[in-house]
Amino acid sequence: MERIEAVLSGLELALKMEADGKKYYLQAAKESSTEAGRKLFASLAEEEDDHARRFVEIYNHLKEKNAWPDGLKKSTPSHKIRTIFAEALEEMKDEGIKYETEMKAVETARKMEDDAIALYSRLAAEAKSQVEKDFFEAIIAEERGHSLALNDYAEYLRDPAGWFVLKERHSLDGG
Repeated sequence: MERIEAVLSGLELALKMEADGKKYYLQAAKESSTEAGRKLFASLAEEEDDHARRFVEIYNHLKEKNAWPDGLKKSTPSHKIRTIFAEALEEMKDEGIKYETEMKAVETARKMEDDAIALYSRLAAEAKSQVEKDFFEAIIAEERGHSLALNDYAEYLRDPAGWFVLKERHSLDGG
């Protein structure tokens, strides 16, 4: 019972972090000076919402049954984030990018993702069942995916055309 209370407390903190993340990402999407930034931050807000829904489902199950649910649905990483930059590059005009503002938003978001990874890593390390451990490790992988997407956005901001060549691995010889 004591372990369940600890997990519930961890999930409450996780829910707050996800809600704060969603709020931040929605604001960042609204204020972004690039189409890629708007799409990326909006997509990250949706994923924070997905995490929160899953946390609430587990929280409610733990409260009701004092046990982890069997057969947790595995989340599949969003492929939407990967295509954001390629689409934005094709649509890119002189968007009046506010580079410093965008980079500050990315750094703040990366810090939030790192904090989430640290929390979920602690919860995974404290897990008493494989289901619990697997769940938190899956969330960690998703948060790392968010962090990688933010790194991609930072690189995209620094050099959009260079990012496209590097990530899309297009041939420069025309072949």
